[in-house]
Amino acid sequence: MKKAYRVLLPLLFWTGVWQLAAAAVGKELLLPAPLAVGRRLLELCGTGAFWLTAGASLGRILLGLLAGVVLGTLLAGLTSALPWADCLLSPAVKVIRATPVASFILLVYLWVERGRVPGLISALMVLPVVWGNVTRGIVATGDQFISGGEQAAKIRGDFGADACEMEGGSIGQVCALNKIPFAVIRAISDHGDDEASVDFPAFASQAAQKSIELLKTALPLL
Repeated sequence: MKKAYRVLLPLLFWTGVWQLAAAAVGKELLLPAPLAVGRRLLELCGTGAFWLTAGASLGRILLGLLAGVVLGTLLAGLTSALPWADCLLSPAVKVIRATPVASFILLVYLWVERGRVPGLISALMVLPVVWGNVTRGIVATGDQFISGGEQAAKIRGDFGADACEMEGGSIGQVCALNKIPFAVIRAISDHGDDEASVDFPAFASQAAQKSIELLKTALPLL
């Protein structure tokens, strides 16, 4: 009952707002009322052309989303592994992320064939989000304490990782299997080089204190 309430209440509220706004405008061309939209939608659902058009648009959007995910992931790996790629490509991705979608739609309509607009807009919306998440998320995890320059270089070369940790991956796997939301909070304790075994004990108490402060700040927000 509670779930139905949380779904129905916002739906009824915003439908009412829509109806009031349409009544205030008084011009169906500018803002049609919910009943007029629903009636017209039912009429269109009875035509084959509607479903063909809707299916084609949906297919283009899904392809655009897939392209955005793939390109965003590839760019994230590239900019994380190669400093020159990060220098050249990251500013462009950040500009795309900061630019309003409405602006892109207007520009794309001028430059691209109309049928390709939905897919391209979808890709441009998804690409920077995926890029940002994957870039910040490339952290290698394993069952070894990395304390050698050669080990660290191999991990970075194989995975494009900026850091390496233990335990977090196994905890995440258990939580994922049991469908439990989780977050792993880590602090960098050393450089993963030949001095790592010396750096870790000195850093442990400082890392613990920072983790406590972070938890105190984060928990009230959850």
